Amino acid sequence: MHGFDYEPIDDFLKERFLELVEQGFTRPEAAESLGQTGSRFRRLTNPMSDQYDEKFAKRYKALVIEGGLGKEALRERLESAAIDRALTSSDRILEKLLMIHDPAWADFKPGNARLEVTGEVLHRLLPTLPMEVLDQIEEKPELLRESLKALPPG
Repeated sequence: MHGFDYEPIDDFLKERFLELVEQGFTRPEAAESLGQTGSRFRRLTNPMSDQYDEKFAKRYKALVIEGGLGKEALRERLESAAIDRALTSSDRILEKLLMIHDPAWADFKPGNARLEVTGEVLHRLLPTLPMEVLDQIEEKPELLRESLKALPPG
């Protein structure tokens, strides 16, 4: 093992590792807290490895898949850490969290941006498009994306 001496991963370590993952620890965090590496536990979940442990792999997967207890706990840890950072040092995270949690900030979500489009404004921005196309875009703004794709580069 390239000069590293690790305690063998016995059933006790496997159980402790799974408990930590269930609490929201990542694989490397859980492994490090047990004096191991994430790679050693990953080998236990890899069917191609000579250290594969099917029972352990199934239990680990159940924790980390979407909806799994470990995945949910990790999400809670991340949100808690984001809230702490937002309140102490990060305006950017604060903005993101407000967009998520405060309906008054919903308009600032990227998917909620609204743009009033008029033929006159479009003509100034896109002088190469014929006026009849601009009038159609004013009536159906979704046509703007198609028209922009048709423009020559530059």
